[in-house]
Amino acid sequence: MATEISGPEVSIQDVRSQLAQQLALTLIVAGLAWISLTWPNPAIQAALSVPLGLAVIAIGWGARALHRHHAPSARRLLAFGLSLGLLAAMTQWPMDWLPFLGIALAFVSGLLVTGGGIAATALTLSWAVVLDAAGIRTYAVLELGLALAFAAVLAWQTARTVYTAHGWVWSSQQRADQLLREARDYQAELARVLKSLDSSNQILRRTQNDLIAARKQAESAESAKSQFVANISHELTTPLNLIVGFSEVMHLTPEVYGDAVWPPTLRRDVYQIYRSSRHLLGLIDDVFDLSRFDMVGFALNRELTPLGPLLHDTAEFARDLFQGRPVRFDVEIPNDLPAVDIDRTRIRQVLLNLLNNARHFTVSGSVRLVAEVRGAEVVVGVQDTGPGIPNEKLARVFEEFYQVDPSLRRQHGGAGLGLSISKRFVEAHHGRIWAESTLGQGTLFAFALPIAEHAPAVAATFRPVEPTLPETRPCVLVVDPDPRVVGLLRHHLGQYEVIQLRSVSEIVEAVALHQPRAVVHNVRPDAPDHDRPGVRTPVIRCSLPSQSWLARDFDVAACLAKPVTAEAVMDEVRRLGGARHALVVAQDRGFCQLIERMLAAGVPECDVSRAYDVEEARQTLRAGRIDVILLDDGSLDLLGDLRREAELGHPAVIVLVEADWAETDAIPRGREVALEHPDGLSSVQTLRCVEAAIEALGAGRYVPDEATVS
Repeated sequence: MATEISGPEVSIQDVRSQLAQQLALTLIVAGLAWISLTWPNPAIQAALSVPLGLAVIAIGWGARALHRHHAPSARRLLAFGLSLGLLAAMTQWPMDWLPFLGIALAFVSGLLVTGGGIAATALTLSWAVVLDAAGIRTYAVLELGLALAFAAVLAWQTARTVYTAHGWVWSSQQRADQLLREARDYQAELARVLKSLDSSNQILRRTQNDLIAARKQAESAESAKSQFVANISHELTTPLNLIVGFSEVMHLTPEVYGDAVWPPTLRRDVYQIYRSSRHLLGLIDDVFDLSRFDMVGFALNRELTPLGPLLHDTAEFARDLFQGRPVRFDVEIPNDLPAVDIDRTRIRQVLLNLLNNARHFTVSGSVRLVAEVRGAEVVVGVQDTGPGIPNEKLARVFEEFYQVDPSLRRQHGGAGLGLSISKRFVEAHHGRIWAESTLGQGTLFAFALPIAEHAPAVAATFRPVEPTLPETRPCVLVVDPDPRVVGLLRHHLGQYEVIQLRSVSEIVEAVALHQPRAVVHNVRPDAPDHDRPGVRTPVIRCSLPSQSWLARDFDVAACLAKPVTAEAVMDEVRRLGGARHALVVAQDRGFCQLIERMLAAGVPECDVSRAYDVEEARQTLRAGRIDVILLDDGSLDLLGDLRREAELGHPAVIVLVEADWAETDAIPRGREVALEHPDGLSSVQTLRCVEAAIEALGAGRYVPDEATVS
């Protein structure tokens, strides 16, 4: 049974067949020519003419006839017949060069039959050895053997190379044919697609200019927003630092001001100033969060909360907003409001934003705080009797920085962020917020919160909300001396108890005490990896902008971000071992006075000096020994003088900088848990990665090795 041959072998067999047919025809012609040329010579005629010529013709004719039925047999007949012809010639003719025709025979046989070249040279050499040994012929057997062996190898290599190259060519041709067919199919499909694209391009060309204009407007608006936040950041932080600082000193350590008797009314007023300034600080922090993170990474610390007491407590706090104004503040809250699953701080902030907004726009009349249950929601509203909002502007009041009256002469201040922030907070609770207004009659701002499932109704009481015992939450340790970084992580990881560690040296003891789920180590992007704790708890290394990094950059003892607190100042002074002589250097006289009051309250035995510029500070340093310098970021030139002039001494330096000094895009890195990104990550993306890594560890989807998570 014949074996089916496919692929390149088919083409190779075709080449061999064509070669065999041409060679057979050549043998027939050569045999006829031999007979015709040698026939007149009787001596040659008798010996070789007719038999040899007829033999050659017979081989060629037989090969052509056999080729029609079985081509491989025809090729073997040619190779074997040519070999026998050469052996016959060697037997009949005495020429000693005849065996060397085996070289040509090796190439021909090798092309016709696989291994034919080797067989032909072997027959030729063997017959030459026989004839030489019998004394019939005299051949140079050694030289003949070397020549034939070389020819056999060369013929085998040549045939192999030719057929290999031919196989490559054939495969390439087949691949080219296939690609041509595919190209034709694609060309037809492309023609159909191009026809559709022509119509689409016409639409795109018409909208291209509109898109470019819209993008420019969006970029301009984003730039204006960023510039506004940057400017208002500085403008708010500077006076707020003094308000918070002085009110804190007066409220917590009034003895700093001597033996004066503080009336209870004055103490209450100072407390209200301190409480309101702290609340204002929280609002400003939220504005900065809104700008930096666009609230995408906002997290809530939810608790099941009786809503009635929370509303009454907030209303009592807000009554001070309406004192001294011809506006009546009414509270209409039923006693059976159900509990809701909320972040108390954020919902209280929403209420205060709405009440403060109503106070601004209500000159006379009343402001009402109302609440009721509607289906599966609790609806809380603030109704005022102000001028109202036109319908065409009502839908935009929750947009960032939007002002109903955009003129510079408007009677009501504000940046236009309160309602926008309130909207974000309510929607984060899966609630909704809206406004209803009638010109000349007033406006209602209301929001709805979903009722917690299976929560019993709780009667309202007229007392502050008592804190409930927190449920046990998994613990996370954060290694960074900057409380702002820890606060950011605590704010984002609301479902975890976040504990701050100031240095790596505290990790081992803290892990044994708290058994945390993970340790978050906040490091600089260029920090080395050798400072790694030897604990089995998973360690997550990341990089969030930290004020603590500036201490190393400035080569100082510590850096504190404004607005500074007395507690933060005292912590740093105590960490330095206390101070007998301190120097406060700042261009702002009020800021110098604030730091002096803080030091007097916390370290009464400390002698505090003030300097309002670098030159005055240098004179003070030359005049006496200073243990510690509290340096405002506007006087950083003094650091260079301290390094260059030995006569100024070597005091410890605490730098007080603006809150946004270290703000840069964080690039998480690390070997414990890799949070790398080719383009770098923003702060909110870093927080998301940290949260996802902790969640994965808690769910058992990520198993650490003996010491770290790598």
